[in-house]
Amino acid sequence: MPTSEYEEFQVSTSDGKQKATVTNAKKEVAFVGADGLEFADDLTVPVGVYEGVPFDQYRRINALNNSRFSDFVQSPRHYEHFRKHPKNLETAALTFGSLAHCGVLEPARLLELYVILPDFAEGIGGARPTATKEYKAKKAAFESKHTGKTAITDDQYQKLLGVVEAVDEDKRAREAFQGGRAEVTMVWVDDITGKLCKARPDYMRPGAGMLCDLKTTRDARDFGRSIAKYGYDRQAAWYLRGARALNYDMGHFFFVVVESDAPHGVLAAPLDADTLEDGRLQIEADLRRLAECEATGKWPGYVHPETFKKPSYAMKWVKSKQTAQFGGYTVRV
Repeated sequence: MPTSEYEEFQVSTSDGKQKATVTNAKKEVAFVGADGLEFADDLTVPVGVYEGVPFDQYRRINALNNSRFSDFVQSPRHYEHFRKHPKNLETAALTFGSLAHCGVLEPARLLELYVILPDFAEGIGGARPTATKEYKAKKAAFESKHTGKTAITDDQYQKLLGVVEAVDEDKRAREAFQGGRAEVTMVWVDDITGKLCKARPDYMRPGAGMLCDLKTTRDARDFGRSIAKYGYDRQAAWYLRGARALNYDMGHFFFVVVESDAPHGVLAAPLDADTLEDGRLQIEADLRRLAECEATGKWPGYVHPETFKKPSYAMKWVKSKQTAQFGGYTVRV
């Protein structure tokens, strides 16, 4: 949305000291510049859409997000456990995903957030030079000189350049991240549980009624399976739910999927309407269940199956007992 559509004014944080500029398109919603605005670990942030919030500060906002809610989808017992004992989500894949997001969506911040790690393994020798004390000491000393930055290898950097180039060369993917705002933070109150919730969509396009998300993967052709495996339909429904709670007319969720390895194949398309609706229904059902668990104080685990069995496609000798009708004939499936 053009800046001219916003009314700018000043607000202060609860301590009355730090200030931020608010650009307000609607009375209920605010885009807030994060310059000088820091979040305490237990900060309850007013509802709104915030710009420029660093990811480490976003994580400190005391609100329910999709990642934590996914623990509840696994089971209420898992949700309650990880609420008390947060898990470390850092993996090599997630690190590169964050790097790719920065390179594609916020390239001006690359030098601020990342630094290339020298090849300390060269000259050390041995089958596993990165496992040696000498390598680890050199790496630790280097990272201590670059506090606040994530050290990446030259290989990761070269992959990043390939990802950025692939997205830029693909018209459909490139245009998905134009005409909007990158890495905004949404905070809203859920109407089912009354809980403060948050989300951080990769790219918000209010004028198109669309949220866009960048995913890196090994094989873009398998992204349909990834949607089911990682709950990306729930993620999309969660983000759209937040946008609508903040009075934004958002009805579409668009994925740009790019392969991490060369030649960095790209697929870009909106999420299917039925898939998105299924995600929405899952979210609403589980939010009601979450409200019930909080009201009763009971956090059940898994529901026992009648029997354990392997998937039908894995059956080698025993044929499936399920049948279906095709052309007037009954066949096993």
